Formats: sequence, structure tokens, C-alpha cells
Amino acid sequence: MFTSKYFDFWVIKMLTFLRAKELIEYQPNNPYNEVCDALALDFIKQGLNDNSFCKVEKSTTSKEAWKTLEEEFGAKGSYMKQQGYVTIC
Repeated sequence: MFTSKYFDFWVIKMLTFLRAKELIEYQPNNPYNEVCDALALDFIKQGLNDNSFCKVEKSTTSKEAWKTLEEEFGAKGSYMKQQGYVTIC
């Protein structure tokens, strides 16, 4: 569970989890899948403590939640892009 500390570790764990569930893709032009995105958003929100959850509670897509967390917790560039992850769902 992410507690606003060690964001970089949480990112690695969450990306691994989403990849294992086949909710994250390496392909930039995959069509949007609403069910897949809803699952990814749920997993991201489930992995946050209450204080961090408040930052993304109104997010309606996994990409929106992910971007908010990166901006809030000071990710240096997009870790997803650095690692070759182009899109969620």
C-alpha cells in the first residue's frame, strides 16, 4: 500500500501488478478498453492509503489517476515512458 513515501517503489510494484493482470500495454496504438481501464483504476485506487486516495478519488480513468500521482509525489519524468510502458489499456 502506498503511503506517500517511496513513490518510486510503489510505481514499480503497481506496474508489475498491472502487467501481470494484462492491464498495461507496450503498444501505443491499442484501442481504449473501458472495462480494462476501470479495472486498472480500481487496482491503483486500492493500492493507496486514505490520504493518497484523496488525491485521485475523482479520477475517472487510470491514466488520469496515474498522472495525478506522478505530479503530486514528484516523479522525475514519467516512469512509465522511461520503462517503455506507453499506455494503460
